[in-house]
Amino acid sequence: MLLKTAQFTQILLFCIIAGQAFFYFIGGTAALKNVSAIAFIEQRKAIDAEIAPYLKVIYPLTIVMSVAMLVLLRQQIGSALFILSAVACLLVVIDMVIAIKGNIPLNQRISTWPLDAYPGNWHVVRDQWLNYMHYRQFCGIAGLFCLLVGMIWKP
Repeated sequence: MLLKTAQFTQILLFCIIAGQAFFYFIGGTAALKNVSAIAFIEQRKAIDAEIAPYLKVIYPLTIVMSVAMLVLLRQQIGSALFILSAVACLLVVIDMVIAIKGNIPLNQRISTWPLDAYPGNWHVVRDQWLNYMHYRQFCGIAGLFCLLVGMIWKP
Protein backbone atom coordinates (compact mmCIF):
# COMPACT_ATOMS: atom_id res chain seq x y z
CA MET A 1 0.00 0.00 0.00
CA LEU A 2 2.89 2.37 0.78
CA LEU A 3 4.34 1.83 -2.69
CA LYS A 4 1.01 2.56 -4.40
CA THR A 5 0.47 5.69 -2.29
CA ALA A 6 3.97 6.95 -3.08
CA GLN A 7 3.48 6.14 -6.77
CA PHE A 8 0.17 8.01 -6.84
CA THR A 9 1.72 11.04 -5.12
CA GLN A 10 4.69 11.04 -7.48
CA ILE A 11 2.45 10.85 -10.55
CA LEU A 12 0.22 13.63 -9.19
CA LEU A 13 3.23 15.91 -8.70
CA PHE A 14 4.48 15.10 -12.19
CA CYS A 15 1.00 15.94 -13.55
CA ILE A 16 1.35 19.43 -12.10
CA ILE A 17 4.78 19.86 -13.70
CA ALA A 18 3.67 18.36 -17.02
CA GLY A 19 0.58 20.58 -16.97
CA GLN A 20 2.80 23.62 -17.31
CA ALA A 21 4.72 21.90 -20.10
CA PHE A 22 1.54 20.96 -21.98
CA PHE A 23 0.31 24.56 -21.73
CA TYR A 24 3.38 25.86 -23.56
CA PHE A 25 3.42 22.92 -25.97
CA ILE A 26 -0.23 23.30 -26.97
CA GLY A 27 -0.26 27.04 -27.50
CA GLY A 28 1.45 29.11 -24.86
CA THR A 29 4.69 29.40 -26.81
CA ALA A 30 2.98 30.49 -30.02
CA ALA A 31 0.83 32.97 -28.11
CA LEU A 32 3.86 34.55 -26.40
CA LYS A 33 5.57 34.97 -29.77
CA ASN A 34 2.59 37.00 -30.98
CA VAL A 35 2.20 39.48 -28.13
CA SER A 36 3.72 42.92 -27.73
CA ALA A 37 6.67 43.60 -25.46
CA ILE A 38 4.39 45.19 -22.88
CA ALA A 39 1.98 42.24 -22.90
CA PHE A 40 4.87 39.78 -22.58
CA ILE A 41 6.41 41.69 -19.68
CA GLU A 42 3.06 42.04 -17.90
CA GLN A 43 2.33 38.34 -18.41
CA ARG A 44 5.73 37.20 -17.10
CA LYS A 45 5.55 39.49 -14.07
CA ALA A 46 2.00 38.46 -13.15
CA ILE A 47 2.46 34.72 -13.67
CA ASP A 48 5.86 34.55 -12.02
CA ALA A 49 4.58 36.34 -8.94
CA GLU A 50 1.73 33.85 -8.60
CA ILE A 51 3.33 30.54 -9.59
CA ALA A 52 6.94 30.83 -8.40
CA PRO A 53 6.15 30.25 -4.70
CA TYR A 54 4.29 27.03 -5.56
CA LEU A 55 6.93 25.74 -7.96
CA LYS A 56 9.64 26.34 -5.32
CA VAL A 57 7.83 23.69 -3.27
CA ILE A 58 6.51 21.40 -6.01
CA TYR A 59 9.84 20.74 -7.73
CA PRO A 60 11.84 19.78 -4.61
CA LEU A 61 8.87 17.76 -3.34
CA THR A 62 8.69 15.93 -6.67
CA ILE A 63 12.39 15.12 -6.46
CA VAL A 64 12.02 13.89 -2.87
CA MET A 65 9.06 11.71 -3.87
CA SER A 66 10.98 10.38 -6.87
CA VAL A 67 13.95 9.42 -4.70
CA ALA A 68 11.55 7.88 -2.15
CA MET A 69 10.05 5.79 -4.94
CA LEU A 70 13.49 4.55 -5.92
CA VAL A 71 14.18 3.61 -2.29
CA LEU A 72 10.85 1.76 -2.11
CA LEU A 73 11.70 -0.01 -5.39
CA ARG A 74 15.27 -0.91 -4.39
CA GLN A 75 14.33 -4.62 -4.32
CA GLN A 76 13.25 -4.31 -7.96
CA ILE A 77 16.39 -2.75 -9.47
CA GLY A 78 16.39 -3.63 -13.15
CA SER A 79 12.60 -3.79 -13.38
CA ALA A 80 10.78 -1.55 -15.86
CA LEU A 81 9.15 0.31 -12.96
CA PHE A 82 12.48 1.04 -11.29
CA ILE A 83 14.22 2.08 -14.52
CA LEU A 84 11.34 4.30 -15.65
CA SER A 85 11.10 5.86 -12.17
CA ALA A 86 14.85 6.55 -12.23
CA VAL A 87 14.56 8.18 -15.67
CA ALA A 88 11.63 10.30 -14.46
CA CYS A 89 13.66 11.35 -11.40
CA LEU A 90 16.57 12.35 -13.59
CA LEU A 91 14.27 14.30 -15.92
CA VAL A 92 12.71 16.33 -13.10
CA VAL A 93 16.18 17.14 -11.75
CA ILE A 94 17.24 18.31 -15.23
CA ASP A 95 14.02 20.35 -15.50
CA MET A 96 14.73 22.06 -12.18
CA VAL A 97 18.36 22.78 -13.10
CA ILE A 98 17.26 24.37 -16.39
CA ALA A 99 14.73 26.47 -14.48
CA ILE A 100 17.31 27.58 -11.90
CA LYS A 101 20.07 28.29 -14.42
CA GLY A 102 17.91 29.58 -17.28
CA ASN A 103 14.31 30.61 -16.73
CA ILE A 104 14.53 32.02 -13.20
CA PRO A 105 17.43 34.41 -13.96
CA LEU A 106 15.54 35.60 -17.05
CA ASN A 107 12.35 36.01 -15.00
CA GLN A 108 14.30 38.12 -12.51
CA ARG A 109 15.68 40.22 -15.34
CA ILE A 110 12.26 40.69 -16.92
CA SER A 111 10.76 41.66 -13.57
CA THR A 112 13.05 44.73 -13.49
CA TRP A 113 11.86 46.05 -16.85
CA PRO A 114 9.57 49.07 -16.64
CA LEU A 115 6.70 48.89 -19.10
CA ASP A 116 7.67 52.22 -20.62
CA ALA A 117 11.43 51.54 -20.89
CA TYR A 118 12.06 47.90 -21.74
CA PRO A 119 15.20 46.93 -23.68
CA GLY A 120 15.14 46.99 -27.46
CA ASN A 121 16.24 43.35 -27.56
CA TRP A 122 13.38 42.15 -25.34
CA HIS A 123 12.41 39.60 -27.99
CA VAL A 124 15.85 37.96 -27.72
CA VAL A 125 15.30 37.46 -23.99
CA ARG A 126 11.78 36.15 -24.68
CA ASP A 127 13.17 33.67 -27.20
CA GLN A 128 15.86 32.53 -24.74
CA TRP A 129 13.17 32.05 -22.09
CA LEU A 130 11.00 30.05 -24.51
CA ASN A 131 14.00 27.98 -25.60
CA TYR A 132 14.63 26.94 -22.00
CA MET A 133 10.93 26.12 -21.73
CA HIS A 134 11.20 23.78 -24.75
CA TYR A 135 13.78 21.67 -22.94
CA ARG A 136 11.74 21.76 -19.76
CA GLN A 137 8.60 20.74 -21.67
CA PHE A 138 10.39 17.65 -22.90
CA CYS A 139 11.57 16.79 -19.38
CA GLY A 140 8.15 17.27 -17.77
CA ILE A 141 6.13 15.42 -20.39
CA ALA A 142 8.69 12.61 -20.83
CA GLY A 143 8.94 12.18 -17.05
CA LEU A 144 5.19 11.84 -16.70
CA PHE A 145 5.11 9.44 -19.66
CA CYS A 146 7.78 7.27 -17.98
CA LEU A 147 5.77 7.09 -14.77
CA LEU A 148 2.54 6.24 -16.56
CA VAL A 149 4.21 3.51 -18.61
CA GLY A 150 5.84 2.18 -15.44
CA MET A 151 2.47 2.12 -13.73
CA ILE A 152 0.79 0.00 -16.41
CA TRP A 153 3.77 -2.06 -17.67
CA LYS A 154 3.34 -5.70 -16.76
CA PRO A 155 6.04 -7.89 -18.40
